[in-house]
Amino acid sequence: YEVREKLHVSGNRTMLRVQRQADGLTGVLKFFDTDAHSHAEIERIKNELSCLKAVQSPHVVTVHDLVFFERGVGILMEDFEGE
Repeated sequence: YEVREKLHVSGNRTMLRVQRQADGLTGVLKFFDTDAHSHAEIERIKNELSCLKAVQSPHVVTVHDLVFFERGVGILMEDFEGE
């Protein structure tokens, strides 16, 4: 992933505008620093992903993937290009 822009930082969560190098998909990555999270917190993040994927509405962003990194985990969502 190539970081295009840092959108927001709050505690141990960071919102990043990114481009996936494998296929050029642009999106927003909600990144969680898992060094500060327990196994239970990672399960909560996975549950959040499942709930978001289940919603089909033009008013809710599309979720693409759960991404694991060396120092964290992220939810890759569509880039609605807002702020």
